[in-house]
Amino acid sequence: MPAPADTAARGPALTVYFDGACPLCSREIAWYRSCRGADTVAWVNVAETPRMPPDLDRETALARFHVRLADGTLVSGAAGFAALWRRLPAFRLLGWIVSFRPVTALAERAYLLFLPLRARMLARLRGPVTGGSRTDGDLSEGSGDTGDDCGCVPPLARGAGETMSRRRPRLPSGRAARGQTPEALS
Repeated sequence: MPAPADTAARGPALTVYFDGACPLCSREIAWYRSCRGADTVAWVNVAETPRMPPDLDRETALARFHVRLADGTLVSGAAGFAALWRRLPAFRLLGWIVSFRPVTALAERAYLLFLPLRARMLARLRGPVTGGSRTDGDLSEGSGDTGDDCGCVPPLARGAGETMSRRRPRLPSGRAARGQTPEALS
């Protein structure tokens, strides 16, 4: 086992790139950072980092979860989560399971399905879509910004989430509008 100085000289075991402007992403990362083993991970808040590495632009880093392995390999999505989970003892077994190729492929599909749901979750947590800017928007409680422009959700998915949050069921007219449903009249 290498001496602690040797480990520190080599750098972090992983570098996690996350969107600190996204309230959901921030909570998830805060939870991982509180886990045993998180001290071997470098945590990069892409929303506050002025310079990105040459092989990862800001828009790409904000659109998906990215992790740089100790050997310099950049992975994202389910593979990124698997790499992080393998570093954290509480998630190590799950990380190894998700690292198995067929499971990684299934987990990636689940991740892709979840991304549009994240926009809807943010809309429900924060209220109606008001727009806002990542750099100017305040995502604190009561700011009016829903966080739907959060980079963790691809633009196509954000559009779908905004459309879904604006679709409201039509209010019925007549007796149902006055609370007199057929069931109430029986």
